[in-house]
Amino acid sequence: MRIKTLVLLIVTTVLFSCQKEKGSLPSTTTPPSNPPSDPPVATSVMLKEIVIPNLPSPYYHFDYDQSSKVSFVSFASA
Repeated sequence: MRIKTLVLLIVTTVLFSCQKEKGSLPSTTTPPSNPPSDPPVATSVMLKEIVIPNLPSPYYHFDYDQSSKVSFVSFASA
């Protein structure tokens, strides 16, 4: 008797959890009338130093040239 009740409970739970919304046909949506203007411009972030506690400061140091490329890197060994 307990097994039949358990199976009935599981089947009922599965059937109700798989129930879809009314009118579940795929709906067609209209695209936005005004596309967004220019996307935001990504700014470049240049790393200057990496400081790690209990190590010489700065652990890594970076210098950049005018074209934002790394021109010099120094490393402090521990």
